[in-house]
Amino acid sequence: MWCVNLTKIHMLKEDPFYAVEWQQVQSQGGRSPGKISHHTASVQSDTEVVFYGGLKGEDSCNEIFMFDVPSCTWGAL
Repeated sequence: MWCVNLTKIHMLKEDPFYAVEWQQVQSQGGRSPGKISHHTASVQSDTEVVFYGGLKGEDSCNEIFMFDVPSCTWGAL
């Protein structure tokens, strides 16, 4: 999983071509969704992000996954 580092998001206001930084998140276990695109992600609480659907290659995916931020672990729902 990758996330955008928003600590310097204010730089976009000063320079519209400023490149935001992407960071790879290292998970500590659990069954992850693997490489998916075109999915939906929703913040459920202060500690959980839920991912739904998307594409795995050219195949549709209708699975739901939860990522626990403090423990960096995945869980399938």
